Amino acid sequence: MRSILSLILLLAAAPPLRASPTTTIPIQNAGGWVGGDAAYSVFLETAQKRVWFFGDSWIGKIQNGTRAEAHIVRNSIAIEDTSRAPSTFKFYWKKDKGFFLNSREGEWYWPLGAAHFEGKIFLVLDRLTSTSDDSVFNFKSVGQDIAVIAHADKNPEKWKVEIIPLAQKSFKIGVAAIVEGRYLNLFSSSNDDQHRIILARVSLESLKKEKPTVEFHTGQSGGWSKSSESARILFKGAPEMSVRFDANTRQYIIVYTPGGLSKRIVKRASDSLSETWSEESEIFRCPEMEWKSSYFCYAGKQIAPEKQGSFSITYSVNSTEFWDVAKDTRIYVPRVVPIQP
Repeated sequence: MRSILSLILLLAAAPPLRASPTTTIPIQNAGGWVGGDAAYSVFLETAQKRVWFFGDSWIGKIQNGTRAEAHIVRNSIAIEDTSRAPSTFKFYWKKDKGFFLNSREGEWYWPLGAAHFEGKIFLVLDRLTSTSDDSVFNFKSVGQDIAVIAHADKNPEKWKVEIIPLAQKSFKIGVAAIVEGRYLNLFSSSNDDQHRIILARVSLESLKKEKPTVEFHTGQSGGWSKSSESARILFKGAPEMSVRFDANTRQYIIVYTPGGLSKRIVKRASDSLSETWSEESEIFRCPEMEWKSSYFCYAGKQIAPEKQGSFSITYSVNSTEFWDVAKDTRIYVPRVVPIQP
């Protein structure tokens, strides 16, 4: 068996793109991590490891093709060792709550954008609370924090994690993240179904302070403001995205599921984080929504590559019926799709 990402081929500088057959992140059938979503990732070059960040995660066993003796933790992580073939995964969570614990009463964390720079991981954590909605969408975002993870190349049990609160804004800060210069650049989505995307940033120096300053790009030359109301709308995107710099095309690439829920996964490209982005270009169409009317696809994004120029995506499949997830182990496991020219 080969590494789940070993089929990644170089992304051509020009479309069209084609998808190789999908696989999934391996689940622990005998007991342990048996499902999750979100699947943000960063790659640690010196350690030859990829760190995965998941949202709600099922912990249990697979018995007779179903998730059994299972419970849900609010978030989890995995370390993928890519130095060997096939690559191996080790999953981490803390007791019955998750890996990252929110100390505020009634709140929990789901991961958002993540970036790796100078031995540290900068991970945006979305703060969630429950709502009275009786659907599977019975939650709302109430703000974001940033986790600064030191010693990121070590065993996660030895990580030094500092949680830094961000001031509440009218946008969800950091649905995708990338470090450029001395700034953590944070693509941010409006808290509505329009998912208007703006660019925010936090200086790495200010993350050492108790209350870092968030700035928003205004669209003016060199223009940044402390008010999100002054921010330039870049495009309509999604509540989860990825952003990477592609060495082949010398452009930034953003990947997402349009509107948050769709069978389509698209990309946009730009020469600059803050300038004009291309129109959407479809790179994959999820087949799983044809399996059952209650199934939906979401969380499309690019996987952090092992090397510049490689290109692979992930997305999640879920259901509006809770018990579908318990009974169908084909869904609620992040899918992996190598993209080839």
